[in-house]
Amino acid sequence: MTKSKKIVSAALALIIALSTLIVGASAVTASAVALPKVTLQSTSYNTNATVTLGWTSASGVSGYQIAKKRITDKAYTYLETNAFKNSYNDKNVVCGTIYYYQVRTFTVSSKGRTYGAWSNSKSITTLYRPTITSLNYINNNKLNINWNKILGVSHYRLAFKRTTDKAWNYRDVKTTYYNIPNPTKGATYTIQVCPMNGKLAGQWSLVKSLQIGVVLPKVNIYGVGYSPEESTAFVKWTYPANYKPGEGFILYYKSASDKNWSSVDVKSNSTNVSVRQGETYYFQLRYYKDGAYGPYSDVKACYMNYPDEDYIVSDFMFGDEDNITLKVWAPDRAVSLVKQQVENFKKYYPSKKFKSIDVVAQGEGNAGTMLLNDMANAADVLGFTSDMLGVMADEGVISPAYFAEEITSANTEASVKSATVDDIIYAYPETNDNTYLLVYDKSVVSAEQAKTLEGVLQACKAKDEKFIYDCSDGFYACAFAFTGGVKTDGYEYDGYTQKFTDYNEDEAVATLQAFSGLMHDYSGTFVSTDVAKISTGFSNKTVGAGVDGMWNINVDKAALGSRFGAAKLPTIKVNGQNKQMVPMVGYKLLGVNSASRFPNSAQILAYYLSSKKCQKERAEQLGWAPTNNDVIDSTVVKNNPVLTAIAQQEKSSVAQTNISPTFWAPMGNLGNKLYSYNTNPEDKEYFGDLLDNTIYYIKDY
Repeated sequence: MTKSKKIVSAALALIIALSTLIVGASAVTASAVALPKVTLQSTSYNTNATVTLGWTSASGVSGYQIAKKRITDKAYTYLETNAFKNSYNDKNVVCGTIYYYQVRTFTVSSKGRTYGAWSNSKSITTLYRPTITSLNYINNNKLNINWNKILGVSHYRLAFKRTTDKAWNYRDVKTTYYNIPNPTKGATYTIQVCPMNGKLAGQWSLVKSLQIGVVLPKVNIYGVGYSPEESTAFVKWTYPANYKPGEGFILYYKSASDKNWSSVDVKSNSTNVSVRQGETYYFQLRYYKDGAYGPYSDVKACYMNYPDEDYIVSDFMFGDEDNITLKVWAPDRAVSLVKQQVENFKKYYPSKKFKSIDVVAQGEGNAGTMLLNDMANAADVLGFTSDMLGVMADEGVISPAYFAEEITSANTEASVKSATVDDIIYAYPETNDNTYLLVYDKSVVSAEQAKTLEGVLQACKAKDEKFIYDCSDGFYACAFAFTGGVKTDGYEYDGYTQKFTDYNEDEAVATLQAFSGLMHDYSGTFVSTDVAKISTGFSNKTVGAGVDGMWNINVDKAALGSRFGAAKLPTIKVNGQNKQMVPMVGYKLLGVNSASRFPNSAQILAYYLSSKKCQKERAEQLGWAPTNNDVIDSTVVKNNPVLTAIAQQEKSSVAQTNISPTFWAPMGNLGNKLYSYNTNPEDKEYFGDLLDNTIYYIKDY
């Protein structure tokens, strides 16, 4: 050692000695009490970058206080542990630093804390963590390992093992390199290096691996399927090039709650593994051949849904779509809820990267027209009214639904029909509340009277209050013809003339006569006027009941308060028999833009947003009437008289699908004629002609 180095070493030793004395003298000012003094016996630095202290135990104390200081620190840091421990693991240490420690006892009483005297001082040097800088197979006969130099070490400990080794092999090395002679060809070597200062060990380097002589390809998992009924995940990956029988794969898997990976040896490109429901699982794969192993695949994640979460589909359905960008159109009052539903959707597919799914306000009434006018800038997933489906399908702007079987089994028959054109299901039913129902004042009309139109009119007349039905509006007036058995059936072969099903003319005419008869018998009680006057009449107690659209229900509720009543449309007596009134019902559907850049992802999202989970949330939070059979049977509908009424009358309604623009005016004229003061309800021939003319003018495009 040169003279200058000896001087530096001596100076450093003097600083350490002085610092040790200073810590003992001034770390904390202790009270002059007769508490036991402990002895700090050991300090060690572990390979997990932790300093461990040990001292003698003391009795009758509340705990121990530890004083900690680096050589460069001006102030001390204090740590504490309880009286049951005489050791401490300090994980808050920095590599390459000298630390000084002391320990003292303390007691706690009502008067405060009392400290004993400080123990002796001990120091510890934390070594820097090395980095393996290179790992090379040289001259076909040696594995060369290099790492960076660490100051203050006496030597290095090298650890290595092959893929077939159960235990590590160790070598003590004084240089910053080492050669493993004649490494096993085809084996993968894993290497670590730890700095040593005598028996004091530093922190292990990060591991590095190298395969000797054979380079196997990386094989990636391309899909994870799941069977919730069997709690089984199905994992599939591609075969590497030139794959031969006998070669294989190791599949590693774990859930988010598992600490360790499980593994299975597979000789094909797929396998099933048992999993737990309701957890996210991670999968990784390695290909092996002749004792050599390829690199690990990318990690694939998949949520394992419960059986009732049948709206969650396999990752396979996404195909190769990733970095997904989608736009969703929803009506303004539903935007906030749909945004939350979209966030929930993302959580079910942890292996997919969603760059963005934007939810934009857009009314369903105009959505179909906007898609027709500008597919490129329209939403990928959009809500729209069912009357637009026919032209959207004809123009090719909407894609057929991927999940037709699931749609059919989950939703009402009528709602599925509303989403169908030429036997192809194009959309996902969302709600069936674009319709009208009976609303009434419960102080005027009883629940029993609300079952029949005659009962409603009698109750209103008895209280000298009005019953409002807008006979001039074809949307409401078509119920008169529908009740008589007349029904639309899409378009004729030309694609625009309204088609009607066959019907019994005598029955239809008799039904129209019955409606007209009641209108005249209860003249002054039965009033044909704008439905907007229903809520006003409820407020001033001049209206006892009315047939109103779903869009006015909240106003009607506000006007009546606790007196609000709702029911399906009542029956009417025709030829001595009660016939259920048949309304038109418009459905709201979810469709997928055929120009979407992510068609698979858009279909999966549309399927989720139309699921029973999302329909139930919308019924609870927005009051939307569901089409999903399970939600209709749930308490959210059964406890809501409006949703119950909608669900009941949907079974006998006519879907507002493929309705000609010429339909509305003639139907409004039909209603006006029934109501007209000059009409004779007994004139059967008149009503026969009226019905024939109505259908004629609808078809006369």
